[in-house]
Amino acid sequence: LFHEGRIEQPNSHELYKSFMKRKLREELVIEVRLWAAMRTQSVAKTVVGALQCARALASLPKMKQYYAQFPEKRNPEDHAELILAHQTFGFRAPEGSPENDEAV
Repeated sequence: LFHEGRIEQPNSHELYKSFMKRKLREELVIEVRLWAAMRTQSVAKTVVGALQCARALASLPKMKQYYAQFPEKRNPEDHAELILAHQTFGFRAPEGSPENDEAV
């Protein structure tokens, strides 16, 4: 972003702070989110994978066979449960810090 002239300093920490304080232009916010989504262990990929889990279960031959034998039962997709949790990475602020509370 710095080499393209879209930010003034090549400092990733400052970029992160501006992102967290919602002081970036909308185009940069989108760019940062896309960058994060393309990382190997990104939240976006994790959520998409978790949402596809029920569909993957439903496509397994043993599951299809089981539900074909018991048509009164619900679909296998109805038996999958998705639980999401939030974990903050990076510098930790002390417990109860208003800045930390705003970031979460």
